[in-house]
Amino acid sequence: MTTSPRERPARMMRNGRDEDQQFDENELMYRRYIEDDFDGGYFRPVRFRFPPSLNRQRYSEPEDVIFSETGAFDEHGVLECSVAQLSLDLVDDREFRYSFIPVHRPEDNSYSHSEIWADCEQTGTRDAEPSQVAKKKFRTKASELFQIRIKSQK
Repeated sequence: MTTSPRERPARMMRNGRDEDQQFDENELMYRRYIEDDFDGGYFRPVRFRFPPSLNRQRYSEPEDVIFSETGAFDEHGVLECSVAQLSLDLVDDREFRYSFIPVHRPEDNSYSHSEIWADCEQTGTRDAEPSQVAKKKFRTKASELFQIRIKSQK
């Protein structure tokens, strides 16, 4: 049986809207997953690519993260975590201090699209690619924070 394509909800479209870098610490961030992304009840750290891609609650519904006109993500689930939880401060092997923060990076078909970037205290830079050690530490800690919002069917 073939189903007709679905229509993307209007709230998902950018439609010329500017970036919004004001995040409330209680705002939730959503990410899609499949059952294989979990090991022993925790999200596998290796599943985080940098910068981690998320949808922000302020401009989306949890289901938006698994929306596809073709149904490509129908069996995926949705994880959630608050901005405050993901705003981690970590030190790498060079003693560089990183503050991980959400950055609103809207796309034409996903206005809520955001990423987690790192401010480095020593260099004064904000970067989507912190050091390898900082990324590993972030992945490990963040993997323990996400909770299942919508259970994966796969």
